[in-house]
Amino acid sequence: MISLNRREYEARINLVMDYIRLHTSDDLSLNVLAKVANFSPYHFHRIFKAIVGETLNDFTRRIRIEKASKMLVLNPRKTITEIAFECGFSSSATFSRSFREHFGASPTEWRSGGWKKFSKIHQKKSKKRKVKSNIRQDISLPAGDNIRVKRRKSKERRGKGAKVEVKELPTYHVAYMRHIGPYGPELLDFWQRFIRWARARDLIRPDTVILGVPHGSPQFTEPGKLLYDTCIIVPENFTPEEDINVMDIPGGKYALCLFRGTAGEHEKRFEELFLDWMPDSGYQPDDRHFFHRYRDLNFYNPATRILECEICIPVKPL
Repeated sequence: MISLNRREYEARINLVMDYIRLHTSDDLSLNVLAKVANFSPYHFHRIFKAIVGETLNDFTRRIRIEKASKMLVLNPRKTITEIAFECGFSSSATFSRSFREHFGASPTEWRSGGWKKFSKIHQKKSKKRKVKSNIRQDISLPAGDNIRVKRRKSKERRGKGAKVEVKELPTYHVAYMRHIGPYGPELLDFWQRFIRWARARDLIRPDTVILGVPHGSPQFTEPGKLLYDTCIIVPENFTPEEDINVMDIPGGKYALCLFRGTAGEHEKRFEELFLDWMPDSGYQPDDRHFFHRYRDLNFYNPATRILECEICIPVKPL
């Protein structure tokens, strides 16, 4: 039986999918679509990908390109530039590039008969494999049906994730150092630099709370634009320094989940939380940032690439 909370999540995502299809020429930015779904913009892209199986950007671009592919054939009097703008592309050049990447042909070639060739190839491939009713293969299916297929797949792994608890956390007053760039070896070096700084000021104690606050995801943000704050709790009267600033991480209700695994497994755990646990929990993500809470300084093993932390996701009633 599907819970009422899960139906609410799916209903909101369906509204967004329908909105995108009906407003391809309009502003389809994250903030606009998160407002349609009535979800926090900060967490909405994760919820969308967990339920639909595509990132928000990929889904939006695909819907626009597929609409354009039909218009090129069915509206021969419209210019390619007119179709590009009507489908939400900023220029005909951007449209042509995206169209070729998707279909392997330019808009002109497509209109001149390339669509027939693509259709034949697609039909042959379809006969060689079992047809799967997912969103990527048939956008004509009702959005709700696509979401239910995605959910059935997720049920196979449901219950395999770690236990999730909802707890009230205090507001943390922290000193932080901000990293800008990829979440790779550079981030590990950055953490070591931050810990050396904290040790030199006697901030490291057995009961010290250490936090990591990601401001993006490698799945959705260009590596060079990722932000990450390394944090440690400090007294209220702590004085900021050249590379160090202070901030409050708001308290309140958080969903807590212990994690131990690689970076790839970390992203899968987030998908489990947003797709499997969250809709049935009676909660939805709040606007506050999520963070990682570390129990000690040995939270990452470079040799095994295993990370140990507590994932803390802010929540509020659905």
